[in-house]
Amino acid sequence: MIRRVILHCGAHKTGTTTVQSHLWENRNILTEKGIFYCPLRIKHGDIDPLNKAILNLCSASQVEAVQAGRERLEYLFGERKYHTVIVSNENAFDAPFSDKGEGFFPFLESRLAGLQEMFVGCQVEPLFFVRSYAGLLPSFFIQTVRQGSIDSLQGFVERVGQHDMSWQRLVRKVSDTFGAQHLHLHTFESFSQSPSVYTEDLWKALLDIDCFPVHGFAHKNKSANRHAVYAMRVLNKAILALPFLTDTTRKKMQFKIRRLFFPKLEKLRTGGRVALPKPVADKLDLQYQSDLKALQPWLK
Repeated sequence: MIRRVILHCGAHKTGTTTVQSHLWENRNILTEKGIFYCPLRIKHGDIDPLNKAILNLCSASQVEAVQAGRERLEYLFGERKYHTVIVSNENAFDAPFSDKGEGFFPFLESRLAGLQEMFVGCQVEPLFFVRSYAGLLPSFFIQTVRQGSIDSLQGFVERVGQHDMSWQRLVRKVSDTFGAQHLHLHTFESFSQSPSVYTEDLWKALLDIDCFPVHGFAHKNKSANRHAVYAMRVLNKAILALPFLTDTTRKKMQFKIRRLFFPKLEKLRTGGRVALPKPVADKLDLQYQSDLKALQPWLK
């Protein structure tokens, strides 16, 4: 029997939360049909061992991570007799930008090598969404502020802007690793027009099942506006300025503040959305359109 793994691997800021919420709501339907969804509900402390293994691929214990992943797969396919396992983890290829590496998805090759080793003996079908760079950069910038960054949007773009942002390298590497016939490539722009309908149709097509309802909702992360992001950066700077805090204490305080205050700040509806200057956005849009033409053989 083919051990089928559908690996929803991002990219970041392309509706991953909506897809994961949809899968979670329909987990019982999937189980009845011999399909197991590996949850990744970090806020609820519900992370499947396979997702933990994937997250640990970036650590020094990569050998242990690969072994843990293999053991989990053997349990799901061998003992539990599932014929398909769905994994949704936007960090499967690590982050698109990192202070520890240069380029767009700087750790792509090493993560792909780890995933290939972990999923040996399985038919891996990557599911990936690409997004315009003019939309990805501001959205990812907001995420870094939520995580404690004090960068302005301009500072963030200057820090990562020298990178050669192109989906072509990533798509070709993933295609070469797991096979072009197994890659399911979509655009965030198509998805965002109607996330609920798109998500439902997507899984119906991938899983060949008729009853996979959305339950009338689509989870969507609210994007913080400029005033909210500015307020978050001020709080982040204030924490960094406290001289008597150890790194551990500072991280704990940042975490508590994010949990307590950032959700309230994100409800602010003044200031307009965070966006790149038009000349920069226009240049990136041209690059994205060029990439989409090159990616036509893979796009669904």
